[in-house]
Amino acid sequence: MTTETVAEPEAVTLPVDTLREAIPYLRRPFTINAVKFKVQATWPKGEPTGGLIVAYMDARLVTERLNAVYPEWDDDYLAIDGKTMWCKLTICGVTHKDVGEGTGKALVSDAFKRAAVRFGVGVSL
Repeated sequence: MTTETVAEPEAVTLPVDTLREAIPYLRRPFTINAVKFKVQATWPKGEPTGGLIVAYMDARLVTERLNAVYPEWDDDYLAIDGKTMWCKLTICGVTHKDVGEGTGKALVSDAFKRAAVRFGVGVSL
């Protein structure tokens, strides 16, 4: 009887060099302590008895994840109007974009987080 020795897979250290290496780390769920919750809607109007609560991630959390996985990421913004903005997010030479809604800092934050979701960041929420 012979036994085969199977080599241990090489551990990938962060930061990574390719999108293929980055995706598993970008998609990794955040800890429950990092996730925030907010009331998205209530019903009926006047005296609500029901509501929808949604989980969300803070833009600083997204920035922290991107910096850990691939620090050379880049973002670019294009305002559509006072309440809508595109964010182009580039990681490992691949660009995804999405549109955010809101006002002030919330507008930039929403566009940024939505573009990051295209890479899998926070997709578990």
